Amino acid sequence: MVQSRNEVRPRTSIPPVPEVRTSSRFGAKVLVVLGLILWSMEWGRPELLGQAPAPKHDPALIHLLQAERSTPGSEELQTAWRTVSQWPADRLVEVLAAADEANPVSLHWLRTAIDGMLEQPNFKTPISELQQVVQDRERKFAARRIAWDLLAAANPELMESITESLIADPIAVFRRPAIEKRVALANGLEKKSAERKRILLEAFQAARDEDQVGQVARVLDLEFGEKPDLAKHFGYLVNWHVVGPFPNIGEAGFHESFSPEKILLSDFDGDGRPSESLEYSGNGGMLRWQPHAAVNDTGELDLNKILGKEKEVVGYGVAVFDCSEERPAEIRLRMQNAFKLWLNGELLQSQSIGHTGNAFDQYAIPVTLKQGKNLILIKSCQNKPPQEIEWYDTWHFNVRICDKSGTAIQEQK
Repeated sequence: MVQSRNEVRPRTSIPPVPEVRTSSRFGAKVLVVLGLILWSMEWGRPELLGQAPAPKHDPALIHLLQAERSTPGSEELQTAWRTVSQWPADRLVEVLAAADEANPVSLHWLRTAIDGMLEQPNFKTPISELQQVVQDRERKFAARRIAWDLLAAANPELMESITESLIADPIAVFRRPAIEKRVALANGLEKKSAERKRILLEAFQAARDEDQVGQVARVLDLEFGEKPDLAKHFGYLVNWHVVGPFPNIGEAGFHESFSPEKILLSDFDGDGRPSESLEYSGNGGMLRWQPHAAVNDTGELDLNKILGKEKEVVGYGVAVFDCSEERPAEIRLRMQNAFKLWLNGELLQSQSIGHTGNAFDQYAIPVTLKQGKNLILIKSCQNKPPQEIEWYDTWHFNVRICDKSGTAIQEQK
């Protein structure tokens, strides 16, 4: 089953770590903690986990890569960890290659083994090799993040210069600091100057995180009178048709297959409108699909405004996305309620627990878009709150279509 970013892809618990004395010279323990936090945030992202052929590893690394939560303190793991932690600096790249394949538990062991390597007498950080790993966009997140931490500690000036080269990096964690530097540079220039505008536009085009995009967009709007098209930038689906409400007494509606779930592309005309002959029996009588546009700047479709501020109900939203070619993509959702998501009639995601969060890109679902029209159907369930809580009234969602780096895929016109 396809996993969601914050729910079905849980952050993995890490087992106890063997005691390691850290080097104040490198602040190694800090690097381990920081790296693990960032890894836990990123684990499970499709752009970070490729399926590269497994290289041949030293037996000790193989033991560490096989670490699971069920064997956190085995003698074999302890021995393997001690072996790797005593390796010299010229084997650090070997450990980073293993990190490309590690799960969160085995990564923890590898990180602390690197911590031990830093303690070896006369350890000399392999600057050139680490720089290559950081700048290699074909590498996975884990190895690049570790190399970033080590290089930043050993040669912060070099790391600063490398940061600027990552402004178009496919992984947002590495792109973000580069955009911050561009914004800081723009902030030091004369307001309303052509150069300031040029740099801000460059930062805007590179940004993928909601806060950075919004920050730069506001300046461009207020200072230069140019309001960026955020729906286009993010790839929000704006044009929807909605139908509902249907009953969801005792949350039974989540499991019931209502008639809108049978909708097909053949039910739409050339302009992406469902046939007016489609009628469904729901709360209050016969229901038809009604057109509604999401908020352009946020992509939000508020079902409370469309279907009424009700509880224990189900609503459906359907949209057609016209793709210029068959290609891999991601459907990313901000969805607080229990929901189901279909693409071209195939159920991709099912989340029965409602009110689990409301974050930007809360769910990232890898898909393959076919060439031509693609049918996206969402079922959203509003439950009965256990008590009167204002935030429980929320009943909205937004959807965007992008590639694995978060770059919008533009619809074919």
